[in-house]
Amino acid sequence: MTEIDPNLLGRIKGYLAKAEHPNTTEIEAETFRAHAYRLMAKHGIERAQLAAAGQLNDPIESFAIPINGKYQPERAALAGVVAYAKRCRALQWADEGTTWIMLVGFRSDLDAVKLLFPSLDLQILSGAAKVTKKPGISINSARKSYMIGFYSSLSEKLDAADDAAAKDNPTIGGKPTDVALRDRRQAVEEEFARLYPHTKPVSSGRVRDSDAYSAGRAAGARADVGGTSRVGAGGGRRSIGR
Repeated sequence: MTEIDPNLLGRIKGYLAKAEHPNTTEIEAETFRAHAYRLMAKHGIERAQLAAAGQLNDPIESFAIPINGKYQPERAALAGVVAYAKRCRALQWADEGTTWIMLVGFRSDLDAVKLLFPSLDLQILSGAAKVTKKPGISINSARKSYMIGFYSSLSEKLDAADDAAAKDNPTIGGKPTDVALRDRRQAVEEEFARLYPHTKPVSSGRVRDSDAYSAGRAAGARADVGGTSRVGAGGGRRSIGR
C-alpha cells in the first residue's frame, strides 16, 4: 500500500474541514488545524520507518501544481514553504498566466504537501482579503505584505510539529530520526539537482506594509503549521529554496 491510509486521510480532512467552516471560532480552528498538522507529521515519520524496513515502496517522484488567479508569486512561495518543510524541493515557472510548481520528493512526503497546500492556500487568501491598508499604501501591496508574513511564520510551526513527532518516534531504520530524515532530504536534493541542474533561487517579495506583514505573521502562527521565490516575467524556471 502506498497511499495515505483512508482512515487517517479522513481524520485529517475532517479536522481541516472543521477549521475552515464559517461557524468555527478562531480558537477552535487553531485547535483543529493543530491536530491535522500533527497527524501529518506523525504519518510522514511512520512512512519513513516502513520504507527503511523495506515494507513500503516510497520512491522519489515529481508532481506539478498549477496556481491560477491573483497573488501567484506569494502563493507559490507558500507552496515552497510547505514543500521544504516536508523535505521536498519545488521549482516554479510561469506559462500563459499560470504559475506551475513542480514538486520533487518521496511519495509519502508529496502526499503531505498535496493535502496541506490547498487548505493553507485558502487560509492565506481569506486572511489577505480582510486586510486593511496603511495610508499611502495600495491594498494590493498590503495584501502581499500580509501573505509574506503568513508564509514566513509557517516553517517554524511545521518544524515544531515534526520535532514533536520525532520525539515520539526516536529511530527510523536503526538511525536517529533526525539523521534518517536528513538523509531523505539529501536524497531529494541530489535528485532535484540531477533533474534541474540549471535553476537559480530568487528573493522573496518586498514588504511594503509592516502592519499587514505583522498581521500575516500572527495569522501564520495561529495556523500552527512548513524558500521562497518569485517567477520572472520571462517564464524562466527557478527553484524555491528556504
